[in-house]
Amino acid sequence: MANNELLRPAEVEFSQFTAVLIAETLDAVIAAQLDQEEKVRGLQELAGLDPARFAEEVVSGEEVEEELARLFPAAERTHGVMPGSPYVPAAPGKEEDPPVEQVTGYIMKDEDWTRTDEGAVITEAGYKHILSHVRMSLATQQLANILQLVRRGIPRVIVDHGRVNTKLTFQLSRTRKSGNAGRVNVRGMGELRAARLTRSGTPVMQLSRPVVPFRLTVRPADLRRPELLRLSVNVVGEVEITFKTVSD
Repeated sequence: MANNELLRPAEVEFSQFTAVLIAETLDAVIAAQLDQEEKVRGLQELAGLDPARFAEEVVSGEEVEEELARLFPAAERTHGVMPGSPYVPAAPGKEEDPPVEQVTGYIMKDEDWTRTDEGAVITEAGYKHILSHVRMSLATQQLANILQLVRRGIPRVIVDHGRVNTKLTFQLSRTRKSGNAGRVNVRGMGELRAARLTRSGTPVMQLSRPVVPFRLTVRPADLRRPELLRLSVNVVGEVEITFKTVSD
């Protein structure tokens, strides 16, 4: 029997591993391309929205709160334009504090603040108006960036060719034990046994199908795994697959 047939049990395991590696590489390339196209379509759809709808659908409340905290730093987890925050309206010889118009461009109205015994404070309506104005400002900036990107052409990453490297451990093990005596097993090559004697009395050794087949186990190499420290694997190697994509 030919040696390649005798080695088939070991070759099949490694072939399956290589086939899975190639198939998963193809799946990863296709998935990356599909993900890119979905993002491109999403950007194109966003570019077609008007600023008010963009602000409603895209700009989150958390994002607006973070922007307000950046523009009007105050105590931790708060900012200086919360309802009830002290407010000094602009007057001749007196600057607005906090400077809402200077920072955001929003001009405070009469209903946006009120006077109390402790002084003027920002009302709930004033806070909502400032919040809405900042949300629209963020939406306008983000929408302008998206429109500029779409006009210039959204870039795409095309996989033309590549290389996959993976470190592996190869371990040869027996699938079952043999109780046959008088047979010498050669690892992965079959068995030798005395078949007959020649007229001169010299034994003739014949190669037959292996009684104890071997299994080649392939695993990704991990330097933290204990078998590498004990050197219980047969081979530690690396598989390299170079590929190039072709589109019809």
